[in-house]
Amino acid sequence: MPVTIQCNAAAIAAQLGAAVATLPMQLAAASDLIAASVMEEVGMRYGPVAKYFTSATGMLGGAASVHIGTDNQHALWWEYGTRPHPIAAVNAQALRFTSKGVTLMRRSVHHPGTRAHNQRDGCLQALALTAQIEWRAALAAALTEA
Repeated sequence: MPVTIQCNAAAIAAQLGAAVATLPMQLAAASDLIAASVMEEVGMRYGPVAKYFTSATGMLGGAASVHIGTDNQHALWWEYGTRPHPIAAVNAQALRFTSKGVTLMRRSVHHPGTRAHNQRDGCLQALALTAQIEWRAALAAALTEA
């Protein structure tokens, strides 16, 4: 479920017809703001599984990049849900859990499944919008300094 977006500073400078020396620095700083903003959005949308998400920013070959995502199974279950399925004790003789204040032990149970939360599209929209705003502001700041 990871997503990476990039803004190519070298291509932008080439289109402008001038090398803007501060553009890579400006884009890198904007990338940090984008990552922080989107991680906040992930926290609001994903609640208890937001801790499994990571973000990374960097410059590679003249392109600023923001990477947000997770491969953690818990986050994937939260996003896509699960079908009903059996759960059996594997490393013990029984499963132990509490239901309605009573502790129960069973060799196996039938899990009813979980509903999908479908938050990915909202996070992607937030990422795209924030990236557009922050990278445009960085470009404007770099051009102003040039």
